[in-house]
Amino acid sequence: MQPNRDYINQTIRAGVAYALLNGTKTGRPFGHPPTVLPDCFEKYYQQMKAGQITKVEFARLLRKGRRTIYRWIAQYEKGKAG
Repeated sequence: MQPNRDYINQTIRAGVAYALLNGTKTGRPFGHPPTVLPDCFEKYYQQMKAGQITKVEFARLLRKGRRTIYRWIAQYEKGKAG
């Protein structure tokens, strides 16, 4: 039974690797689509960095949860650095 399971795992991994490199059969991208930040994000981000608002206020202004704001801030700062 184990050799069969190993073969299945191997073929699945090969298929996923192929889809990542070449796209999928249906043409849809593989994985989660990239996040698009709201238009007003940068304005509030600058205010937060200047100490005018807190991250909690930042989240309330955008009507999002704090965890989402933390994730967006990390994504934004990573994009600025790169």
